[in-house]
Amino acid sequence: MICSFAHKPVAVLSLWLLSSVAAAAADAAALQATMERLRKVEVPSAQRILMDQVYDSAHPEHCRFDLYLPKTEKPSPLVVYFHGGGWTYGTRLGIRSPLFLPVLEQLLVNGVAVAAVEYRFAVDGTTVRDCTRDCFAAVAFLTAKNPQGLLRTDRIAVLGDSAGGHLGLMVALADPALFLSAGDPKPARVSGLVVWYAASDFTSAAGWSDERRLTNLIARFGATRVDDPVVTLLSPVTHLKPTSPPILSLQGDSDTSVLLRQAKILEKRAAEVGAPFRLRVVRNAGHNWREAGDTIDPGKEEIQRLTAQTLIDAVRR
Repeated sequence: MICSFAHKPVAVLSLWLLSSVAAAAADAAALQATMERLRKVEVPSAQRILMDQVYDSAHPEHCRFDLYLPKTEKPSPLVVYFHGGGWTYGTRLGIRSPLFLPVLEQLLVNGVAVAAVEYRFAVDGTTVRDCTRDCFAAVAFLTAKNPQGLLRTDRIAVLGDSAGGHLGLMVALADPALFLSAGDPKPARVSGLVVWYAASDFTSAAGWSDERRLTNLIARFGATRVDDPVVTLLSPVTHLKPTSPPILSLQGDSDTSVLLRQAKILEKRAAEVGAPFRLRVVRNAGHNWREAGDTIDPGKEEIQRLTAQTLIDAVRR
């Protein structure tokens, strides 16, 4: 929402500011409560979990990951998970939520390690470009530093939902040099990815429900117009090429947060350039696989199974 202060009485403006601060504090408190609850969720198939690892010492309070290790003595292939939340909210502990825990367990049982990554939020001067840079830096740290020699850094896939799906697409499709400094470690090439209800194109209002919605989103890029170069840069569809890794996109047909047409735009562009892409439309599904009028099809268990199996296949190629 865009608010004008020009004609607000001081008392009204003060109340508005207080309510905004209160809402932000409530959001922060809710996130903290969710994180504390998710930390207590057990992950039976993990041999070890390395918690609260820092991948960028310049932003240690934000740039962290948890590494879930399978029950094997050999170096493991890796799946990197980026959480959703509109680039302004969320937690890497979402991998332990009911939506993702079955995927995590299936990966671990099949000998695949999972790194759940956090990144700076696009607030207070930080933009989605910074979020994207952080995600590249996380993959670079995991594959270049290879903590304790525990990983097969030539076998890496990506999983993301919503804003995390967008970031996963960026990491898999874009040139890291567009986001990392010349002296930074470079990430290993992604061998495949699965995204749930991920935005792919911000260059036109045609992919969104209305122009105001798009304007509010690209403001998080630091942009005010769709013809700003940063909007093209941060639209995954512009980075597709024949050598892109295989993509599986799962998208609800009744999602009002990220419309089905976003996945269709990506599908069309992939066909034009010859990039490997597969779209699975989930009927009667809104964002986060909420039911929209009827039972979702395929169901959540099948979505989780398909997601895990696609990632396992990607790291075993």
